[in-house]
Amino acid sequence: MKKFALKQTPRFFWQGIWIVLPVIALAAVGLFSLRQDKLLAESEAKERAQIVADDLHARIRNDLAKVLATTTNDGVDRVAFKISTSGELLFPPPMAPLVQRELPFEKLTESQIGLWQAANAVEFRSADKPKAIQAYREFMATTPPGEFLSRASFALGILLQPGDLPAAKNQFAEIIRQYPMAVSDAGILLAKLAETKLLEIAFNPTNKPTAQDYAGLNVFRRDLVEEPTPLTEHLLALTEQWESAHGGSPETTQATRNLWAQHELSRRIYQMTTQHFFVQPLAASLPIFKPASFWFNDEQGSTVISAQTEPAFASGKSSYFCISSKISGSNVWINCVPERELRKIVENISHSAKNVPDYFGISAELSGKKFTDEKSIRPWYSIQWMGRKGGGTRKAEDSSDAPVLASSVGADDQMTELKVSVHLTSRSTLFERQRLRSFWFSSLIVVSAAAAFVGLVAARRAFYRQ
Repeated sequence: MKKFALKQTPRFFWQGIWIVLPVIALAAVGLFSLRQDKLLAESEAKERAQIVADDLHARIRNDLAKVLATTTNDGVDRVAFKISTSGELLFPPPMAPLVQRELPFEKLTESQIGLWQAANAVEFRSADKPKAIQAYREFMATTPPGEFLSRASFALGILLQPGDLPAAKNQFAEIIRQYPMAVSDAGILLAKLAETKLLEIAFNPTNKPTAQDYAGLNVFRRDLVEEPTPLTEHLLALTEQWESAHGGSPETTQATRNLWAQHELSRRIYQMTTQHFFVQPLAASLPIFKPASFWFNDEQGSTVISAQTEPAFASGKSSYFCISSKISGSNVWINCVPERELRKIVENISHSAKNVPDYFGISAELSGKKFTDEKSIRPWYSIQWMGRKGGGTRKAEDSSDAPVLASSVGADDQMTELKVSVHLTSRSTLFERQRLRSFWFSSLIVVSAAAAFVGLVAARRAFYRQ
């Protein structure tokens, strides 16, 4: 019996597979390429961030080293003081304490003691100035020791001042010339008080000060700052009143005030920070100096008026970075720079750098403390807005911390560890070009898929018609 072979019906499945397969392969390769493209963009951003961090680290480090090595108070809120390796303040001049000295009454005769007590009693208990003047003159005529004669001369000058100015000036001038080291009952140099009285007479509202008087006033102010006492603040205020009463220029007074404020700030910070630079070994009787650097918060703060009559720094808490910068023999310079000055250095260098894109934020740390503006490293993104008068693009900030792409760290003997970091503040801006490439590649895949689908449908119809 003759056998007939069955004829199989052709199917469209494998033809459809060959039509769709190129599109699937294209889509797979495209998705893989897009992923690799994003990873490549991140890698390039990190490499660029590292280059930026290394470059900025070197520039910031050089500028900070110059500022921290400066031992002059170039800014009104800069602090620079010099100490010995035993911890004594050498500059600015330390405040001279008021030391009261007992009068050596054993050097007086009985009659001189009686005249001294009588003159004091008349001066302080009676309003009869002529009688008090006569009592002091009788005491001074007995040629007592200098400790008593200087005080008697000063008291006599005070009593003579309202009525007999020439005689009063002679008494004060005699104290300055003959008794420069004599002190008052409160421990104040009588020569300084006598000089104050002479200037008070010269700048009396009824007098017209001469050029010599103004020169003497400037020297007096300079000496008040260079030889500070608890009275310096009060006496500086008096000189300002005298000069303003005669229409004097405030520039000299202002400069002296700023210098005094600098010295006072340096002395105060010296008192608060000296312990950071000394260690006390168990086997040593005296503390040993050790170089150090640290951050210090001045809770009190200060206010200095600049040439533009604006506060150079406000009262309240101020942060300083202190470092021992220069050692000369047995003396050491300590520099304390305000945080805002260090922050300004970083900001100026970051803004002037030409290779820093806008989606990079720069931060700097010194001795473990970040001293840059937090706003500069906050994440941000662009948003579109529309209004009645049009629209545009603006930045919106996020409160979270921007991720760090790269950091550069270094340390040396002159400065503690400085760390400069580059943050990615806007991922959308970084991947903007990558997103554009992804859009066009995705569009190509979609168009290819659509064309493949149309071809698949057409081929299927044609297949079944046959």
